[in-house]
Amino acid sequence: DITNYVLFETGQPLHAFDLDKLEGKKIIVRKAKKGETIVTIDGVRRELDPGMLVIADAKSPVAIAGIMGGKDTEITEETQDILLESAYFDPVTVRKAQRKLGLASESSYRFERGVDFAMILAASARAEELIRDMAEGRRKGIVTDVGGQIVKNREIILSLSEVTRVLGIELSAPLAINLLQQLDLKTSKKGKDSIVVQIPSYRQDLESDIDIIEELARLYGYDKIPVKMPGVTIQKTYTEEKKAIRAVVKKAKTILYSLGMDEIVTYTLTSRFSIETLGISFDNVVRLQNPLSSNQEFMRPSLSSEMLEVLSWNMNRKNPLLGLFELSKVYFNDKKNSGVQEKLHLSLGMAGVLDGNWKDRSREIDFFDLKGLVAQFLDFLGIKDYSIEKEESVIFKDALSATLKVGGQVMGILGEVKPDLAKKFDIKQKVYLAEIYFEDLLKHIDLKTRFMPLPRYPSVKRDISILVDDSVTASGILDVIKKEGGSLIKAVKLFDLYKGHQIEQDKKSLGFTMEYRSDEKTLKEEDIAQIHKRIQDAMVKKIGAQIR
Repeated sequence: DITNYVLFETGQPLHAFDLDKLEGKKIIVRKAKKGETIVTIDGVRRELDPGMLVIADAKSPVAIAGIMGGKDTEITEETQDILLESAYFDPVTVRKAQRKLGLASESSYRFERGVDFAMILAASARAEELIRDMAEGRRKGIVTDVGGQIVKNREIILSLSEVTRVLGIELSAPLAINLLQQLDLKTSKKGKDSIVVQIPSYRQDLESDIDIIEELARLYGYDKIPVKMPGVTIQKTYTEEKKAIRAVVKKAKTILYSLGMDEIVTYTLTSRFSIETLGISFDNVVRLQNPLSSNQEFMRPSLSSEMLEVLSWNMNRKNPLLGLFELSKVYFNDKKNSGVQEKLHLSLGMAGVLDGNWKDRSREIDFFDLKGLVAQFLDFLGIKDYSIEKEESVIFKDALSATLKVGGQVMGILGEVKPDLAKKFDIKQKVYLAEIYFEDLLKHIDLKTRFMPLPRYPSVKRDISILVDDSVTASGILDVIKKEGGSLIKAVKLFDLYKGHQIEQDKKSLGFTMEYRSDEKTLKEEDIAQIHKRIQDAMVKKIGAQIR
């Protein structure tokens, strides 16, 4: 009862051990050993972690430091001799042990928040005094003081100009000193602008000048501080750069809206499951030191997992057609250079069935819908030197996986998600994803509007049908056509792809429409025939095509 009374009187927790029950008649403060347990005074046996601080006798733990004593050394009606313990324990250590054990007490409540270092001996002396006067006890041994040094009162130098800068008001030195003395803080003037404030040991919350300024604001009265907008100076280059990025982002979103896409906004935090599922290495991932839940343990390194979550949510609620995008930031840890970085990425997700019309029947969205969307998006942004090339990925089907390259540099990935990966997100249908490294793309974007006059001379269209190996890509054929046709080729369109009956197993039939036009004259039939023949010969020679 006396130790509890002193706890509430002074704020310093104490603990009394039955001395006769302590092995070796002494206590030792140490870390718990692996496998050690203790029965606390509430009668519960608890497993101890090696990171926990315990008070032990010569044999085993007799108390969890700063939290609760053990049952085996508890004071009883038969107790004759006691050992009185008063200490200061690290708040963080006590807090971690309290959370792991799920055990809170009046002592842990105070130790977690930091007790007064100077009160350790004083509280022990106060308890000794009460034991002598009320329980007729007497001191038998000596006071042992180990483990630390007496903490002297700290000094903080407060600048009055800093008070003005933070609070927006001018406090005179006499007024500031008077307010601080109301808190029993000893002060002295230092020069014209500074005050030296002595911090007593029981005010551990006062660590720097900003803490003193907070106390001054509270005592002066928040209602007396005028409302003002803080002055902020932003570097001109930073402002212009952010303004330019915002304009491009707004334009990009407008383009995606016009292409029938809907915007989504997801959390910037993600789970270990999402990162592992996408096959991303944890080496450069940014992890939160104290995550609120396992689902929000990491800063997202990719937008794809969140896009899959949203697609799954909508598809499981029978949304028949989905075209979604998110233009937001991802985070990674560049340990060699500048540490944690954030970059803008663009995520695209498509799934579902397109409605039919008088001309076309309804059909499932496929990879080429996504590829066409990406190509249109890049064209609207004025990006010229780009290509979409087949390349394998850990998250996409091998046959329907590609990378986006601009100027030879990889700027994104796109493809059909592997079925086994989609199932992990509770998706049973086909889904298509693209993730574009939008911030890296910025330097290639050209939003200048250019005037192009209407053609002065008519164009002529010619079709060509070829049979090629299944491994030959349409983009490779387009390169041949454009190279041989030169400036006279104004447009090339793939209008037919056929594989099946009457076509060899490893072959495919492709049909192209080519538009010829000169900006200088009306083309004659012999001009067109010559160029068309040259293109056909190049296809036969370079890609092994058979003209049909």
